[in-house]
Amino acid sequence: IGSPPIIATNIGSATNSGSGSTCVITPSANIPVGATVFVFVEEYQTGANLSSAQTVVDSASNTYTCNTGLYSSPTNAVSTEIFSAKVTTQINSGGSITYNKFNAGNCIVMTAFYATGLATSGYDSATLATATSSSTWAGSKTSGTPSQSGELFLQVASFQIIYCYIVYCL
Repeated sequence: IGSPPIIATNIGSATNSGSGSTCVITPSANIPVGATVFVFVEEYQTGANLSSAQTVVDSASNTYTCNTGLYSSPTNAVSTEIFSAKVTTQINSGGSITYNKFNAGNCIVMTAFYATGLATSGYDSATLATATSSSTWAGSKTSGTPSQSGELFLQVASFQIIYCYIVYCL
């Protein structure tokens, strides 16, 4: 009788105002095997270029991929990244999802949720779009063909007006 419904569950958010080399979210409930965890991160640093993806790890050793990232100019560098992991080992309540910062002094904002009911095919790069602009609304996705019907579209927008879109199949 069709595909199971997609259920998204908030894991939490965390900030780090410039101390330490990591930023951590502590789940308050178990994250089950088969779920997909999404982590949105914004990292801010003055006077340096954030030019490459950092890493996300969790206490259950699931593997995270940086699906997309935008990195701004060196003067007031901001990176906005979207990470995901298919949970192969349950992340227990009280465990951790950790972002490893580019520089220990950087400010971080991160949030995470997990979704169940997604197809196993995962990330669909055909429908990725990124945009940077100082206008009120710069982000849109008007081209690309999803690989299958019923895909989950995600968007993140940073305070520096950096937009990333990512598509996961249902």
